[in-house]
Amino acid sequence: MFKLVGAENFVIGKQKVNCSIVIQAADGFTYEYSLEVAGKPLEKFTESRTKIQNTWCLPVDGIMTRVVLGKLVDFFVQVQPKP
Repeated sequence: MFKLVGAENFVIGKQKVNCSIVIQAADGFTYEYSLEVAGKPLEKFTESRTKIQNTWCLPVDGIMTRVVLGKLVDFFVQVQPKP
């Protein structure tokens, strides 16, 4: 038999951010799922990131590009190739 509840841990990104998918039993045969990023619920993690950076996705020469400006000094650009 396998376990239906618990946490599955994994890391994402170059900074190796720790994440967890947490599965908890609810009423009857229903379950609740939540995602934690860096030890915080996804909503709190996203909220804290928006306080320190701004992100835009825009086309540059026909290629969708994500630009991230850190409110401190950081600057990142991610380019997605055309499909």
